[in-house]
Amino acid sequence: MFFLAPLLVPQKTIIKEVIMARLPKKKDEFADLDSDFKDAVAGESPEDIRKRIAQVALNELENQRLKKEDTDLETKKEEFKEAGAVYREASKANKLRLKFMRRVLKDKGNI
Repeated sequence: MFFLAPLLVPQKTIIKEVIMARLPKKKDEFADLDSDFKDAVAGESPEDIRKRIAQVALNELENQRLKKEDTDLETKKEEFKEAGAVYREASKANKLRLKFMRRVLKDKGNI
């Protein structure tokens, strides 16, 4: 009887367990938040949560404003853009060449 026990498990259950084992685990979308913050918000009244939402929205507006005013960041972005221009142009040319060659093959009836 001991050896027959696995055979008594319904086929659906076994299949479901195998499928679930293969599926990637979903990450908690709020895992990066500090647990103290999550606990504090969970314990607040709806009005306090609304106030906190307004404050975070204001903080984000300030963050975006400071980002726009950051000349060092803008300089580095421009340098990055210029440094990558050679590679972007080469990729653009290669894509265009491939597209042309596929067109020629298609016109010759080989695709």
